[in-house]
Amino acid sequence: MQYTVVHSKDPYLLARLATDLQMQGVEDDRDWNNYYPPFCADNKWMAIYPTVPFNFHPQPCFGNPIRHELTSRNYIKVLTQILQP
Repeated sequence: MQYTVVHSKDPYLLARLATDLQMQGVEDDRDWNNYYPPFCADNKWMAIYPTVPFNFHPQPCFGNPIRHELTSRNYIKVLTQILQP
């Protein structure tokens, strides 16, 4: 199963991305993963799965996902690439 991993040194950008994805219907509030909250300085990775909720992680994700480095300059580009089918 192909999934997407987003890395950022800024946890607030990851939280913003999570909010924007929720607003687009990628995930709803009931599925939110509270085990790894987005505003933890150690969580610099977010995995976005096609069939389960996305998760925040303190380490790189395994496998062969599509990977994006998220910065304030490429935020819209990364968001658009994630939302494209």
